[in-house]
Amino acid sequence: GNLLLNFGPDQFGEFRPEEVAIARGMGAWLKKYGVAIYGTRGGPFANGKWGGSTHRGNTVYLHVFEWPGDTLRLGALPQKIIKAQVLSGGAEVAFAQTARGVEVTVPTTQRDNPVTVIELTLDRTVPRGQEVSTAAAP
Repeated sequence: GNLLLNFGPDQFGEFRPEEVAIARGMGAWLKKYGVAIYGTRGGPFANGKWGGSTHRGNTVYLHVFEWPGDTLRLGALPQKIIKAQVLSGGAEVAFAQTARGVEVTVPTTQRDNPVTVIELTLDRTVPRGQEVSTAAAP
């Protein structure tokens, strides 16, 4: 994907202070969470109101902006989840995986604002182009 910041230097080659603050904030966020962005591909979970996902090799990163209650419910993933943790701090995440879907629960105290990034380690690589429905099967 692309990100358009839509700001640039003025006629004197300077940025406005509020734009500098935005750029510094993004830099700080990327320093902490860049592993979930750089060198990844979108998916395998389809984007939804909750957020989206990226992946590299056998690791999937869930970028959760909006929690629909205590538990995030996603579609079925053919790979087996071996481990789930919050990317910042490494706290383990409770998860359940069945043939019907994946459920991930992160206590409110371990969520980050504006986005909680969850790292899922799988038993095998996510193939290019794999897409999983956002919603778990009924």
